[in-house]
Amino acid sequence: MAPAPRAGAKAGITATTDFHSALHRAPNLLATLHRARPTSLIVDSGDFFEGGAYYPVTRGAVEQRILRELYDVIAPGNHGWRHYTGPLRSLTVCANVMDASTNTPFFRPLHLAELSGRRVAITAVIGPNAFASIAPDLRASQRVTQPVLALQQLYAQHHQDVDVWVLLSHQGYQRDQDLASRCPFLDLVFSGHCHSTDSGPEGVGTTMLMKAPEFGRGIATARLNSGRWITNVELTAPLPFPAELSWATQVIGQAEASLDEIVGRPSMYWKNRTIIPEELLRHVAARLRRQTGLGVILNASAITPRPLGDVLTRRELIELVPYDNRLFQMGPSAAMHKRSVQDLAPSGGPLVVDVPEEHGPLLTTDYLAQQCAATRPHTATLIQVVLEELIAGGMP
Repeated sequence: MAPAPRAGAKAGITATTDFHSALHRAPNLLATLHRARPTSLIVDSGDFFEGGAYYPVTRGAVEQRILRELYDVIAPGNHGWRHYTGPLRSLTVCANVMDASTNTPFFRPLHLAELSGRRVAITAVIGPNAFASIAPDLRASQRVTQPVLALQQLYAQHHQDVDVWVLLSHQGYQRDQDLASRCPFLDLVFSGHCHSTDSGPEGVGTTMLMKAPEFGRGIATARLNSGRWITNVELTAPLPFPAELSWATQVIGQAEASLDEIVGRPSMYWKNRTIIPEELLRHVAARLRRQTGLGVILNASAITPRPLGDVLTRRELIELVPYDNRLFQMGPSAAMHKRSVQDLAPSGGPLVVDVPEEHGPLLTTDYLAQQCAATRPHTATLIQVVLEELIAGGMP
């Protein structure tokens, strides 16, 4: 038997997705969500963390507070996994992530609420591809099941207790089109993860599918009116900022000041030039080889091309190395064979490879480590080694 809906019935749902720590857009978004709260459930379809310049400064603390104070229920995203499985676990729902040791749902699979007198179940799924992109050590105690099967099983268990089914999906818009056709009992699907131009709203059979604009640019809404859903996707607009959220502007201002701090001066080799990812990573790989004696494989996508001046701010460094990649050490294995390394390129993109021994241990990024065998974190992160190279390096 499903638990009773929580008190405070509302008439609609307001959704966001893929905020990616875009705190420079937070004021307009927070004001919009604050205005919607009296009449709407506030939900998110994942990836509220990481990807922007602010995350390495805030480490997610500001984002966590926003979610706790303004949101009713959230889906987990592959970015910021440690936040969903840790401090925000009670706010998170997901039907297809299992505890690997007990084979039971790792998150609560359902959030029940009431909209316009109707009993509403809100659940979520994360796509297997998105789950696989999480660093192996962060997801070691969980496993993922197929979204469609998980939803069909959940529906079979609770359909007698629920009037309306709402899904927060973190697997991509096109995959959600297929999912909606295979799960016709879903009334609403709020999509996330893909960063595509597709946003809806569109009908897939009897299901309404939509995706909010990413990076805090907008919202997706659904409102029950005489038993019918009125849906919309819209950009946020400037609104008066609520006094009770003044803490947010204060901490965002502090983060801005931190981003403008100077963290170093580029060496003669690197200053006043445009950084080419492959060139910088060749130098970083050589530096890591000298320091550790290990082979190195790095993905060029970890670096974003950008010009450098004669000083380097924290913001510029984060924009250069935007994904906060950790480095992992991998033990000797068949994955070190040259052909296997080449096989990483189609999925990992262009690679910088400095591997002197075909079967020797090596260092790589968390992005590539997910495709390989047992790994353990290295003591330094990629951004730390890049900074060291930019300041002290550059020799051929």
